[in-house]
Amino acid sequence: INPNSPSDGAGDRDGDGFTNQEEYWMGSGIFGVHSADSPVVIHVNKASTSTQQLGTAVSPFKTIQAAINAADPDVIQAILVEPGVYAERPYLNGKANVHLFSNLGPQLTIIDGGYVDSSVVRLYGFTKSTLSGFSIRNAQTSWSGAGVRVVSGGGAVWLSNNIILNNHS
Repeated sequence: INPNSPSDGAGDRDGDGFTNQEEYWMGSGIFGVHSADSPVVIHVNKASTSTQQLGTAVSPFKTIQAAINAADPDVIQAILVEPGVYAERPYLNGKANVHLFSNLGPQLTIIDGGYVDSSVVRLYGFTKSTLSGFSIRNAQTSWSGAGVRVVSGGGAVWLSNNIILNNHS
C-alpha cells in the first residue's frame, strides 16, 4: 500500500474509519485497529444523552475542548467529532500528536466561534496535527487568523476538507 497514492490513500485497509492517508499522516499503522501504533480514538458527540463523559463511543465528551484536554500529549490521539454545531473555540496547546476529524464532514459538523474576539480553532505548540472535515465560522479578531490560527514552533499541520467562512480579522 502506498498511502501517497490517491487510490491507496483513500482506502481503509484495517476498517477503523480512518483512511490510509490519514493514518500515514498521524504516524499510525494501517494494518489493524489494535496494532501498537494505532491512534487512541476519543469520541465527541454534543447530542449524547450519556451522563458520563469518558471519551468513548458510548460515553463521549460533549465538547471538542474536553476531548483535547483529556488527550495524552505523548500518544497519537484521534478526536472523532459527531455532527452538530459546536459553539466553542477549541485550543490545542502543547498536545504533540492530536488530530481532529469530523465523522460526517463539514456540512454537518460546525465549529462556531460566536464572534468572540478570538480565532475559532487555535493550534499551538504541536508536533503534528490534523484538522479535517469541519465548517469553521463566525470569528472576529483584531489580529490575523480569525478562522484557524496555527502557531506550530516547527510542527506540521494538515488542513483537509474544511469550509472556513464568515471570519473577520
